[in-house]
Amino acid sequence: HRRSACRFWWCRERTTGRSEGRSPGVLFCPGFMSDMTGSKAAALEDWCRRQGRQFTRFDYSGVGQSLGSFADGSLGRWAEDAEWVLESV
Repeated sequence: HRRSACRFWWCRERTTGRSEGRSPGVLFCPGFMSDMTGSKAAALEDWCRRQGRQFTRFDYSGVGQSLGSFADGSLGRWAEDAEWVLESV
């Protein structure tokens, strides 16, 4: 399946008296030529942990830790990646 090229992970923190990452969660979509390991993603993840919120970040196909070539990407393909991740969490 082509979506296997898109790499993502999520963080669900347990805090006393709370269930894992309550809703609504946050889906971080990196900007152009950015990836899921950047400082903005890390800061937002930290905020979500403190708030007890579910957090998901990912790399578009061909970017960062994902498979594929950046040159093969397009806005349409990256939008599909984001939709796939959102449906998967």
